[in-house]
Amino acid sequence: MALIQGSFMSETLERQVGFTAILPIDSFGPPMGGQAAEPKPLRTLYLLHGYSGNGISWLTSYEMGKMSNENNLAIIMPNGENHFYTDDDTFGYGWGAFIGKELVDYTRTVFPLSREPEDTMIGGFSMGGYGALLNGLKYRETFGHIIAISAALITIGAEEQQDDGFFMALFGKKAEVPGSHHDPMALASAAVEAGGKLPDIFHACGTEDFLRALNLKMKEHLERISYPGYVFEEDKGGHDMPFSTKYLFRGVAHACGREV
Repeated sequence: MALIQGSFMSETLERQVGFTAILPIDSFGPPMGGQAAEPKPLRTLYLLHGYSGNGISWLTSYEMGKMSNENNLAIIMPNGENHFYTDDDTFGYGWGAFIGKELVDYTRTVFPLSREPEDTMIGGFSMGGYGALLNGLKYRETFGHIIAISAALITIGAEEQQDDGFFMALFGKKAEVPGSHHDPMALASAAVEAGGKLPDIFHACGTEDFLRALNLKMKEHLERISYPGYVFEEDKGGHDMPFSTKYLFRGVAHACGREV
């Protein structure tokens, strides 16, 4: 396994942005006394951290290297700050465009990554789960799989609440969120109506998670519109790393066509 930390100048964000990459390079080497496997483009997971995290947050789980090697999977973990991975309406910073296009394009030029949607996943926990749903649906020609764990779907029902500064800086007025480019429900409906190949969605939330009600509303919506390739799982657990790591593993295995 190779662990790489890098940064590059983002045009959409107008500054240097960092990321961490895990690559299963060891799998290219020969086993004891054997012959080296032929290198081929890697499956890739663009893995998004939660609120107040950064590009190394997932490294607190020792399982990331195991996941990379078991699935011959490159894992790209960007620094997303606290911007919910969406194109904000106040400062014009394109966090969605950065995650869904610029980061993908850059890492594909630097690392031996597959360019096929079926080999390309986007996933995340909490704020990252929201970002995975939003950008996986928006850039569905790029991502073949979405893994959303305990998603912070704070845009659901926002129109029924009073405006506040933080929310407005990212999403605009709450009354205008439904149907906007910040609304994963609207993006899912539009994707189904447009037809064509859609990314499958693996969605999980703990029964003790404080965001469970919002995740169940997203589940109900996706089932109501008959979104193809949608899987929802829930289990005892809260909004924490043990639950998110367990179900991230299950989501990756599902995307790779392995038993979960």
